[in-house]
Amino acid sequence: MKYAERVLKIKDGRGINISEATANDAEEILAYMDIVGAESDNLFVEEGTKSFTLEGERNFLRAQENNESALMLIAKCDGELAAMGDIHIVTTRPRGRHRASFGITAKKAFWGQGIAKAVIEELIAFARGIGAEIIELEVKVDNTRGIGLYKHLGFKIMATHKAFFKINGEYTDAYIMQKYI
Repeated sequence: MKYAERVLKIKDGRGINISEATANDAEEILAYMDIVGAESDNLFVEEGTKSFTLEGERNFLRAQENNESALMLIAKCDGELAAMGDIHIVTTRPRGRHRASFGITAKKAFWGQGIAKAVIEELIAFARGIGAEIIELEVKVDNTRGIGLYKHLGFKIMATHKAFFKINGEYTDAYIMQKYI
């Protein structure tokens, strides 16, 4: 394990347990991704379009566990998977290994409670620990809630990626944001 479980408080006073995702979490993660995919169009995942089979998800999580330059965290509140985030070094090649990329999701019921912020802060700390110098992400240009959170955490908009998403036949741009750590 690269990450020691932490218990933190969210804005409403409830505790959250943040831990490293393992292959044992695969089924719960697949169900979670279906939920968040239905709640928002800010993600690549859509309701009913699983990226992996259960065994594929387990294999992916095992690979994450064994990759020293990647971390996937899950955050549970009252036993419910409420948020999930991951970070990884973009490439192991010398010219690019200073960059890390991350993603975050949270169930809509937990938006505004600080759970995504807590997970991101843990991911940033991990990235520092593995020698990353820059963290980058992509976010839909109309995801004002996410953009506000990222700016609050020190990320800056660096560029616009045209036609990054295609949702219901319509192209949507995304910002590329970075934070120097």
